[in-house]
Amino acid sequence: MLDIKALRREAKAAGVYDRREGRTWLKLLFLLSVVAGLIAVQATAPFWVAALLVPVTGWFLTGTVMIGHEGGHKALSRSNARNNLMLHLAFPLMGGLGAQYWKYKHNVKHHAYPNVVGEDPDILLWPMACTRQVHEASGPAKQFFQKHLQGAAFWPLTTLLPVSMRGSSFIYLYKRIKERGMDREVAVDLLCLAGHYVGWLVIPSFFVGFGPALLFWFATWAAVGLYLAMIFAPAHMGLPIYTGHHDPWRLQLETTRNLRLPKIISFFFIGLDYQVEHHLFPRVPHQNMPLAREVVRAWTQRHGIPHLEVSYWEGFKDVTRFMNDGWKFEPIDAVEEDAPEAQLAQAA
Repeated sequence: MLDIKALRREAKAAGVYDRREGRTWLKLLFLLSVVAGLIAVQATAPFWVAALLVPVTGWFLTGTVMIGHEGGHKALSRSNARNNLMLHLAFPLMGGLGAQYWKYKHNVKHHAYPNVVGEDPDILLWPMACTRQVHEASGPAKQFFQKHLQGAAFWPLTTLLPVSMRGSSFIYLYKRIKERGMDREVAVDLLCLAGHYVGWLVIPSFFVGFGPALLFWFATWAAVGLYLAMIFAPAHMGLPIYTGHHDPWRLQLETTRNLRLPKIISFFFIGLDYQVEHHLFPRVPHQNMPLAREVVRAWTQRHGIPHLEVSYWEGFKDVTRFMNDGWKFEPIDAVEEDAPEAQLAQAA
């Protein structure tokens, strides 16, 4: 088993955990200002101009929403109240994604079990298959799709990701209310979600009509869905999939990889191009991820442990290759303790 405590001590001594709260709030303000300006232009410009600006608005909106990810991990501030404020402003209010659902799906399930069958929801991509077992359990129509179409369909279908995650948010809240009753966290989540639809659909309808408001909302968030997939998918997809793992910390290192990006693009990834370090230190502010990378890289080299890093283009291509063949992928059994090179070879 890896001695992760020693690595944490090194990271703490290097200042990796130092907060950057003021800079993050300023970044959020900047991104919100750009989004607001773009929407104002789109609301008054000819239709073709508004349509051309949709991908641009979606790009800045993606960065805005992803700052909520930092609040969700309590990486923003030492204050739980301010972490929650950031989370709720960015996710349910701005993005329409339930904060409680996100914390369960992402923090509890994905971070604890990346690429583990039956645990990580990010590899359950209906109607697609990331393992042979999922393919064999599918019906004939889905099997045909998985064999012949899912590689080509994967990226276009990610435009529906916001719709899917919003639906899952409401299902999660409904089940939670049914099991535990209404509590403060659920009430705040529901209020922010209501605010999302009022702000994005109800109020704009008074000025441009419901049809144009709905079209703009759907198109903009479709762009965000694609961008979110472009951020998250290359960090994990194409790497080993397990039925379990003998070492939970080594699992993080073998199922995540960093993506080399120009600084201007990295600005919008909110630290998620440093996926290895994020999985090891989810409470580290995104501004400190380059420093965390240096600490982790030196530590893995000393211990002969893989520290995976590829160019963004390599990661992007690897996702597409994997989705072409995901239906026949055999997960690595939980009891196997092969060398990392053997584990990674199956995903190559």
